[in-house]
Amino acid sequence: VSAQQSEMDGKFAAMHRTVLLLKKYGQILAEKTQFLFNAAPGRWNNLKTKVSLAKQRLGPRIQEESASITQDLEAFAVRVMSLSDDLDNSDVYQRECSISDAYSIIEGFSKRLQVLENEAQDLIELQELLEASVVNFSLLPTVIEEQQSEWKRHRWQKMNTKFLRDETNKQLDIVRALPEDVFTWDVYMGLHESITTIQACLPLIDDLSNPAMRTRHWKQLVRVTGGALTIDNDTLKRMTLRELLSLGLQQHVDDVRAIVQRAVKDLAIENALKTYEEVWLSKVFELRAHVRNKVSVSADITQNLNPV
Repeated sequence: VSAQQSEMDGKFAAMHRTVLLLKKYGQILAEKTQFLFNAAPGRWNNLKTKVSLAKQRLGPRIQEESASITQDLEAFAVRVMSLSDDLDNSDVYQRECSISDAYSIIEGFSKRLQVLENEAQDLIELQELLEASVVNFSLLPTVIEEQQSEWKRHRWQKMNTKFLRDETNKQLDIVRALPEDVFTWDVYMGLHESITTIQACLPLIDDLSNPAMRTRHWKQLVRVTGGALTIDNDTLKRMTLRELLSLGLQQHVDDVRAIVQRAVKDLAIENALKTYEEVWLSKVFELRAHVRNKVSVSADITQNLNPV
């Protein structure tokens, strides 16, 4: 109940707004539905009161369980460190270790890790139940990859590059604070590269947001980067950050900026031509007969324009 309290209070507020909106447009709830709607907040408040009284009554027991959980956490930390030490000192890192033996050793560690992950989930649930400070056992790469996956599924034109720059800097600080021993691990290098790739693309994303960019310029960009995207107006509107990053913009910085500069120049030319057209359309010409040969100027103009 305690864990769901904030969420349930928000749902009741949303239901109340919905009912008011229905009444505004003359819609009336069914009698049974109206009865349940009126009774629900009171029942929820009664339940919260009962839970609060139970917590007060069970206060000493809850404190004892919290102390027990603290001890369990300390023991869990010892088992985690033991697994880490055993892995570091295992023969799997030795060149004399055969492939079959390495697979067997890794499988054993995988089973031990699975047991620890299950214990971690149980400890998290107990901490949430007792409303204690929850220790998050999530693995760092998982957290960062989930953040990046969330960013990449959004449309790139809607991305706040300043926010991404700040968040990726935070991720880099976390990753670089890891022990130096992990710097040579492939998983570390892959994680570090995923962050720096996004950072390298952020200035280019700002450049590509220039309103001068047209579909033809995007087609040039795809050709230069060797991408496989089919570019049209609908594609540009729906393009996600993941699809944009797949073009490998960080490897074509000069090409991207050259295309953007060309787009800006094209826009300047288009605006100039539009201005000239508006100026000439606003002009009024008066046609008169020529003084010497009595030929109409309009006829002379027509004769001169026909060959063109």
